[in-house]
Amino acid sequence: MTAATRDYVDHDDFHDVETGPAFLEWTAGMEANRPDHTDALDGVVELHREDGAVLELTIDAGEARWQVTKAPAIVEKDDWFGLSSGSAPVEVLPLNGDIFFIDMVIGGGSPEGATGATVVIDRANDRALVIYSWTYDRGDARRTKSRITPVGIDGPAADPIARTTDLVGRRALWVYSDDHAYEHVYFNAGTYAWHCLAGPEKSIADVDRTETYKLNSTAYVFFVTETAQPWDGVFVLDFTPGASTNIGRFFGWDPKPNVPSHNSFGAVGRILNQTDYTM
Repeated sequence: MTAATRDYVDHDDFHDVETGPAFLEWTAGMEANRPDHTDALDGVVELHREDGAVLELTIDAGEARWQVTKAPAIVEKDDWFGLSSGSAPVEVLPLNGDIFFIDMVIGGGSPEGATGATVVIDRANDRALVIYSWTYDRGDARRTKSRITPVGIDGPAADPIARTTDLVGRRALWVYSDDHAYEHVYFNAGTYAWHCLAGPEKSIADVDRTETYKLNSTAYVFFVTETAQPWDGVFVLDFTPGASTNIGRFFGWDPKPNVPSHNSFGAVGRILNQTDYTM
């Protein structure tokens, strides 16, 4: 190895995910490789849903305002397109390929009422993916749910962003900072494993439910809902050779201090291997 490389191999034994650190502990510092906010999207963007609902999103100097200009025929609970209007501070992160990661936390009048709205915009193809997340009580624990919706930009999408199985069999290493590193193994269309190689969660691993959406030949929106903890994550994974990145956010509820949890992050990485299942 050269002086610039590091061996992340994990020689430790089993660690129980439920005994891991609080959300604010394990996410602290994971923004080191995240791009800076951009004003490239300042202005008005219309999000057109397949059912005809339209949400007008205005971004200006780190603030987002939205107004539903055409409501859905049936307004369901916990539907961002069912909220007539509102505003929130916003992060807009520029990614390769004219892709933008828009992320905001929307106040709900109480900690339990806070929601998270993320919009991944594929500007070159006039389309986006909206991920709207909220928390709720299940028994004596608080959990997180998300609604994932393909939309068109300034009109219906000609080619909506859709799910894919492209990542099946892939194993990747992601380095978020000098102190944080994780590996991912993508098993099938709806399951992956993560394993912390460096950081407060070191040697902890788990298997979670996922959905993967294809943006282009190298970039994917990767959604995960944690099994053991009440957090939902949205990542944009870009596997450009020699320049792989992982930009995203977690939103949910931290049961240890019993507060809403949110953090955006960035990583650089590489593909470790691609499994060949033939025999």
